[in-house]
Amino acid sequence: MLNILVVFVILFLRAPAKLLVPQLWAEDGAIFFKDAYQLPFWENLFKPSFGYLQIIQRLIAGVTVGSHLYVATPLIWNVLSLLMASVMIGFFGTQLYEKLIPQKQLRWLLMVLAAAGGSQPEILGNLANIHTYFGLLGLHLLVWLHFFSSKNVKLRWLWSTLIFLVVVSSPQAFLMVPLVFLEAWRQRHTLGKTSRLFVAAFALGIVAQTVSYSWNQYQTVHSATFASNILSVEQLGAKPELNWKKVSRVVTTRELIQNLIPYNVADQLIAQYLVVVFAAGIIFISYSIVIKKKTLVFWVVAICVMNVLMLLVARPIVLADIARIGEVETYVGGRYFYISYVAVLLLGVVALAESKFQKPLILFCFFVQVVAGLLFFPSAIHEENFNWFTHARALEGGSRAPIPINPHGWKVELDTPF
Repeated sequence: MLNILVVFVILFLRAPAKLLVPQLWAEDGAIFFKDAYQLPFWENLFKPSFGYLQIIQRLIAGVTVGSHLYVATPLIWNVLSLLMASVMIGFFGTQLYEKLIPQKQLRWLLMVLAAAGGSQPEILGNLANIHTYFGLLGLHLLVWLHFFSSKNVKLRWLWSTLIFLVVVSSPQAFLMVPLVFLEAWRQRHTLGKTSRLFVAAFALGIVAQTVSYSWNQYQTVHSATFASNILSVEQLGAKPELNWKKVSRVVTTRELIQNLIPYNVADQLIAQYLVVVFAAGIIFISYSIVIKKKTLVFWVVAICVMNVLMLLVARPIVLADIARIGEVETYVGGRYFYISYVAVLLLGVVALAESKFQKPLILFCFFVQVVAGLLFFPSAIHEENFNWFTHARALEGGSRAPIPINPHGWKVELDTPF
């Protein structure tokens, strides 16, 4: 429990406004609140977003809005989002990773780095982006199958149900499918009842997501206006073209330097890239890690490659974000590479465990992250206070006026409630 609390505090420090001035963010209002308000509970629960299912998010929305807790909705959602992210990251500090990283302090180092960096704060404290953290499930399952395939645990049906629910709530689960199934096949002679249930739950969730995505992949699901005007609402109904010219501009020296330091997220990028470079340096110094941990090295390389490939077949908004990278916002697509960031950190920490200079390197790693990241997190993304309390009270009184939400330009447009 302590590890979850520590991660929760770190995530809160990165985005304190999520709890101090709670408001809905983007799809939280334009999709989840709107659908929960206007649709029957079960129809809302299984309605796809950009083709894929988001069962947990819609369950939370349906229960909250269905209970008419309009005023408290942003706070409840933000707290639950931070808590779920804390649980997913908190696993790094548990005995699940003990055989891979025997030293407890190194497991906690990985946990802190995974919580403190890796992407801009847009993914923090909202249901719209919690699927980014749900993507860590595949990595946790890989470690379980590799080191604990024959072990049986109590409440395995409950854990299996939770695995299924996470998979049917996150498109990120697709990224880990080849590795999870490959590891399950490699350990097929030692798989215990628990591991078989875990793999079955994961597979069932993937089947459900695949069926949903195949039927609904280019469905327009909301009418929010994007402030960037890069992609209009009408374009969401069709597969956009990937602008390779814009993407290629990122690799040129001049454009790279200009785009790596956008005005309000420079600290995030510095924190992210310094830690990744540091992890890469540790791996290089401890070159023996390549020989001793071949399976882990394979996992990390495969995750990074599949992360890129997945974007080529991903939902339209992902392609839109990539298409505009070369023009204004290098950091926008960063959240889609969170799993790759954590995978590199995992390999770096494992390599650190093999290093002769472990203690000074640990201290330096903490120093880099704290100085470059934590001290600047609160100012990384500016959110306007649209006074949700006033709008929620008006909604309770029967008002159907559009409700403005963050980021600027988004709004909740409501019709007659169910």
